[in-house]
Amino acid sequence: MSAYIAIALILGFSQLVYFRLADRYNIIDKPNERSSHNYITIRGGGIVFPVAALTWFIFSGFQEYWILFSGLMLATVSFLDDLISLSNRLRFGMQFFAVSILFWQLQLFGLPWFFVLIAYIITIGWINAFNFMDGINGISAFYAIAGLLTFLWLEQHIGFQTDLSSLMICLLISACIFAFFNARKKAKTFAGDVGSISMAFFMAWFLIRIMMETGRIEYILLVAVYGIDS
Repeated sequence: MSAYIAIALILGFSQLVYFRLADRYNIIDKPNERSSHNYITIRGGGIVFPVAALTWFIFSGFQEYWILFSGLMLATVSFLDDLISLSNRLRFGMQFFAVSILFWQLQLFGLPWFFVLIAYIITIGWINAFNFMDGINGISAFYAIAGLLTFLWLEQHIGFQTDLSSLMICLLISACIFAFFNARKKAKTFAGDVGSISMAFFMAWFLIRIMMETGRIEYILLVAVYGIDS
C-alpha cells in the first residue's frame, strides 16, 4: 500500500509540474467545431498515463520491457503530435510498429494470417477511436477507470502467467488524478494524443491478453462503447 501512495504522490507531482511547463511553453488546446468547450485549455494532461506506466516499470524491476518500450515510444510520438502536427503516415506507421511489438510479445503471430489482419484493423482502429472520442470533459477518464477496474477484476479471477494487477492499479491512480483536473464543468486540462493513445494502447494490451488466455472473443465488447460511438 505504501508503494502505491508513493506512486500517487509522484504522479500528482508530475501532473502539476507538467501544468507549469504547459503554461510556460503554451501547450494549449483551442476549441473547434467538434469541441464541447469554448475556452482555451491545457493540452496533454494525459501524459500522466505513460508516466504511470514508466513508474510501474521502474518499481516492478523492469518487467514487460518490450511492450512498455513500444507503449512509451507511441506516447512520445503522440506528444510530439500534440506540439506540432505530424503527418498521418508517420503517426499510423508508429502505431503499426507499436502494435506489431505488442502482437509479437503476446504471440499473436501464431494465429492464422486473417485473424492477425483483423486484429491489426481492430486494435489500430480502437486506438484512434479512443483518441477521436476524447473531446468531452471526463469521458476518457471515466471510460479508462471503468475499463481498468474491469480488467483488474478479471486479473484476479483468471489465472494469468504474469500478474499485471500492479500496472493496472498504477494506471487507475493516474486516471483518477487526471479525472480530478478534467472531469469538471471547466476542465483544467485535456488528455491530448499522448494521453488518449497511450491509454488506449495499454487497454488493448490487457484486452488481447485476456482474449488469448481465455479463447473468448466476446471480451471485445469491453471496448464496444467507443467503437460504436466512433
